[in-house]
Amino acid sequence: MQTCLHCGSPIPSARLGTDQASTFCCHGCKTVHALLHDDGLAYYYQLRKDGGVLRPDELQPAPINNQSVFEDPDFCSRQVTVSPNGQHRCRLYVAGLHCAACVWLLEKTPGMVEGLNQARVHFGRNAIDLQFDPKRCSLASITQCINRLGYQAHPWNGAQAEQRAQQERRHWAMRLPWPVQQ
Repeated sequence: MQTCLHCGSPIPSARLGTDQASTFCCHGCKTVHALLHDDGLAYYYQLRKDGGVLRPDELQPAPINNQSVFEDPDFCSRQVTVSPNGQHRCRLYVAGLHCAACVWLLEKTPGMVEGLNQARVHFGRNAIDLQFDPKRCSLASITQCINRLGYQAHPWNGAQAEQRAQQERRHWAMRLPWPVQQ
């Protein structure tokens, strides 16, 4: 059985063939694989391999993201703070974080979005703190990049985000290989 170069899932028989598409289970995996290689981030695959990443089909489905919320001026006025140097800061909830490779990849997004100066991931909270130049990029463009990488960016809403992060941690903990007592 052939497996996807990006996620390791089995490749559906309909996609098997002689072209490059046959090395990926879907167009999304092919796109993310190309993105990582084009941006010099192929080291992600070594980190993922060393960290024992689970396949996407084992992930808990994330809610559909309404991208227009990140373009709403009212939302931005409540969620985005402006530092003295004019940089904008925002915290988002990110669904789908499950290993060090995820953190590493998301913290590399400043190299993928012009104007994004910093992305700091808080793994235990499923949060990402962003610092960006609003003259060069928007919160919507940053979240589109996060979503293209296979994660789901959501507004940070305090207690609800903490509860969702706790649910995701439980989800991942249940999939850890526990030693069997004999």
